Amino acid sequence: MHLIIPAGRQGRQSTAAVLSIVAIGGALVLGAASANASIGSPAGGSSDAILFGEVLNASGAVVASYAGDTGVSITSLANGTNTSRTALAGDANLAALFAADTSGDTLYWAVEGGQYGGSTAAAQIAKPGYAQFVTTTSGNSLSQLSGKTAVNLAHWASGLNNDAAALNANLNGQNSVEGASTAAAGLWDYNSPADLSGWYANGPLSGNTSLSATLYYVTGGGTTTSKLSTTVAGQLTLSASGLEIASGSAPVPDSYNLSTHKLTVPTLGIGSATYSNVVLTVGNIVSGPSGSAPNGSEDSYDPESQDLTVQSVEVGSGTYYNVVVSVSALDSIGSVEGGDSYAGGQLTIASVQVGSKTYTDVVITVAGIVGLANGMPQNALDIYEPSSGDLLIAAVTFQGKVYTNVTIKVGTIVSVNGNPYAATTELAGRPYIKGGPNYLINGRGE
Repeated sequence: MHLIIPAGRQGRQSTAAVLSIVAIGGALVLGAASANASIGSPAGGSSDAILFGEVLNASGAVVASYAGDTGVSITSLANGTNTSRTALAGDANLAALFAADTSGDTLYWAVEGGQYGGSTAAAQIAKPGYAQFVTTTSGNSLSQLSGKTAVNLAHWASGLNNDAAALNANLNGQNSVEGASTAAAGLWDYNSPADLSGWYANGPLSGNTSLSATLYYVTGGGTTTSKLSTTVAGQLTLSASGLEIASGSAPVPDSYNLSTHKLTVPTLGIGSATYSNVVLTVGNIVSGPSGSAPNGSEDSYDPESQDLTVQSVEVGSGTYYNVVVSVSALDSIGSVEGGDSYAGGQLTIASVQVGSKTYTDVVITVAGIVGLANGMPQNALDIYEPSSGDLLIAAVTFQGKVYTNVTIKVGTIVSVNGNPYAATTELAGRPYIKGGPNYLINGRGE
């Protein structure tokens, strides 16, 4: 069957707005924050991005703590519809935070926020668009998001929901709060990554000292084991006069060729790996299209259901959103990040499941190739079968080409989790890994 898009859904998503620099004179005062303000409950599915700030002295003690409701909805940031603006312009509490930053002190700040449908079950949180979050990261680095899944995102949801309620109590009907006590003011504490500043020890460190930062949108990747979907939601510039938010870049849509029935996918997430420039043949439509904006930033494929979730796709002159389709054939993959690679006689495995355990960054030699099936990856990560000694590889790059569904025999274990295998005995009760021609057999290595 061919991809058939229903008529009547011809709206295009607008191109991201260009950064607008808003000059605010020092004499411009907009007055005190408006009364009766309240940050929407994240669990209620509608909330705003929140600006947090803190001044620490040279000893690491809190000098000033701040939080302010930007008034910018998570929905607008997630859908790429937020226009460039200055939030919290003329806020006296924000000015007080900057005034507290004197010689020897350091001002740290972050923007965080989120909303979800009420459930913190990982299976629900994993659905793209069900849980939507925005966050800054220290140094604009996303390395701390690598490997995070819906299980981690569930901690964001429950933690932020509780803190939003506590923060509303501190705001006491105002849009912002500033004070010397973290608990009584902004809650966010750079030195406490087990709380807001580190997404409850389940996400990136969000604090920055540079007054410019990137705001990222984060949502589920499709399954509980899939990596989180992340894209740029905006560019931020902070000053005592306000927070400038320039709208982010919308994800590049897929392209569907009506003549060849080929779908070209710029970015596709499968498990913890990201596949680029994927060309495939579509089977039939499972659901959608729906809505006027994508629910997430990256297409995802579920090997179990064999369904492909398309965020946005251009067909002829129209753009359509949130379509789930089946895949009848995989034509090509440009590259993969987070998959295996083979070079110099060694196979580097990103992640492998052995029974109920998962190992990462494993290096082995290959004793032999059993088979090459190709096609869409049959598993989100590599699977080792102790009974047969076979390793099923989801995707591996060799000499610049990506191969999928490759089955091999394991040779020698070189290293595990970056540590030389020679120094590895038994991994904290996990299946014993033995080098040489033996395999991971029945947890004993016999």
